[in-house]
Amino acid sequence: MNILIICSGNTCRSPMAQALLTDMLKKRQADIKPGKITVASAGLYAVEGAPAAREAMQVMTEQSLDLSWHRSRQLCQDMLDWADLVLTMNGRQAQEIYKCFPGFKGMIYTLGNFAGQDNTEVKDPLGWGISAYRECAQQLRELLELAVERIIQEFEI
Repeated sequence: MNILIICSGNTCRSPMAQALLTDMLKKRQADIKPGKITVASAGLYAVEGAPAAREAMQVMTEQSLDLSWHRSRQLCQDMLDWADLVLTMNGRQAQEIYKCFPGFKGMIYTLGNFAGQDNTEVKDPLGWGISAYRECAQQLRELLELAVERIIQEFEI
């Protein structure tokens, strides 16, 4: 199963979500067959090759996760072809993907909706300081924990 996480620029929310989800899945190895889930991220308006935001790297380091490897990627058709599940940070992003790539509608969800938290959107911390990044990471962690349970159940991983 391939999971693609989308945000705007692919420097804050989606790379943090990718790192958090990958870590959660590693910790759930007893529940998941090895090599069954791959997680990637991209941005709707990403500048190719940009590193993760400094604050995102710091917050992930505080949680013993590393984002130094991350380079931003622009969402493209090939990524959607690869993905089995696409998670966005908000409804506007999901709508933008539907508009640009209408054939993928059935596999695109907001993270909040997929996690069973209808209408919950993950706010962009860009420009709001380190505390906003910490709040964002906490919100991502909570939503992703719920999402992992659904992924394991629904996709029979």
